[in-house]
Amino acid sequence: MNSIALSLVIAVTVEGIMEYLKTLVLAFQNKKYKKLVYYTSSLLLSILLCFLGKIDLFSTLTIKFSPAWLGVLLTGTFASRGTNYMGAFTSQLETVRDE
Repeated sequence: MNSIALSLVIAVTVEGIMEYLKTLVLAFQNKKYKKLVYYTSSLLLSILLCFLGKIDLFSTLTIKFSPAWLGVLLTGTFASRGTNYMGAFTSQLETVRDE
């Protein structure tokens, strides 16, 4: 079970990092910053909460990073993806409602 959870955590974290990088590049190419501000805000808030709460999902799943704070940072990245998934879900609901 631990290896399945670990695989999911790593997959969501990597996907999150790649999505943030893509959003950053597109924002500067298209000069549209609304999505970048939203993503950056959710990322920073999640990371802040993980640092304040000393939450390290990776150490719970037996992955130790050097430096140790990297696990907390990546946990914040993982947690921030939840806001983006909820935002996408809400957007889909609004589209269906408007039709």
